[in-house]
Amino acid sequence: YYVDIALSTREQLFSQSTLDPKVELTELDCASTAVEQLCLAAQQSEEAWVNFKLFGTMGLTFVLIIITVIFISRYIKEEK
Repeated sequence: YYVDIALSTREQLFSQSTLDPKVELTELDCASTAVEQLCLAAQQSEEAWVNFKLFGTMGLTFVLIIITVIFISRYIKEEK
């Protein structure tokens, strides 16, 4: 979901402007471009994707680790 939004807004920005597609979105000064709204939308969607990728997947990883430990702990036999 986030990837599609980020890529589509980035594509719209570069197709409707004379900007070089190799330029990083964080380096653009949106106030000086003619397509200011598209520039801001592209930057915000990229930030949302990065936040999801960083924090969302990390959180899911920890949740899955905890679930795995719970299920595996049922089958571990303690030595006496």
